[in-house]
Amino acid sequence: MKQARWRYYLLFLIGVASLLMTSTPGMAQTVVTREEFSQYLQQYIEQLQQIMASGDTTFSEPTSLEMRTRQWNDFVVKNMPKRFAVKVPIDNVTLKKQKYNRAEVEIDFSFMVNFPEQNFRFEDNLPEKNIELLSLVKDLNGQGWYEIIPAIDILVIEANQARKYSVVKNKGYLLFGIKLALSREAGWTQFYQTVISFDWVKWQVEDGTIWEVEPLPIEDLFFKKEE
Repeated sequence: MKQARWRYYLLFLIGVASLLMTSTPGMAQTVVTREEFSQYLQQYIEQLQQIMASGDTTFSEPTSLEMRTRQWNDFVVKNMPKRFAVKVPIDNVTLKKQKYNRAEVEIDFSFMVNFPEQNFRFEDNLPEKNIELLSLVKDLNGQGWYEIIPAIDILVIEANQARKYSVVKNKGYLLFGIKLALSREAGWTQFYQTVISFDWVKWQVEDGTIWEVEPLPIEDLFFKKEE
């Protein structure tokens, strides 16, 4: 009984948090190209790394570290959160089997997101549905870097939609919903983390949405992170 009551209160709090999140100002999605997003993320990473590497030799090392930490955390707080819809062109569309009003489709595209391990974190907020985010960590000049590559299996779409938009010829593009958010888990005396998450995906051709993966409900997202 107590466990059921605890879960009820927890879901209630999650619901309240969801309302607050959806009403938070400054959370509008910015539609950018694949190249624009890569450039923005690179400049953001460089800014944070410059702050972390800076220091004033006139102060003691603990004081200098505290100043860098405050500067870093102030920068992250002022710039987070941000939501992007990253537009990735589809290079090739191949129709496979068709049965009734269902068509199996294979698509080819190129998209990758890179960011350092240090002071960054990656979250996969997509349900396990036709898409996998391959997460690799590679060494670059002695520092670990995340390499996130979205991989999409055979998609099942409506055959009449495939015919209507001539998807083999008019390939369209994918939209990846990516959020950059702030995590204070380390505490104010340490550098805050930037959390990079994939939240949703859409395949769009002209004015139509051919296929999409919606974000997880907030309660599923919460319990997924607790696992």
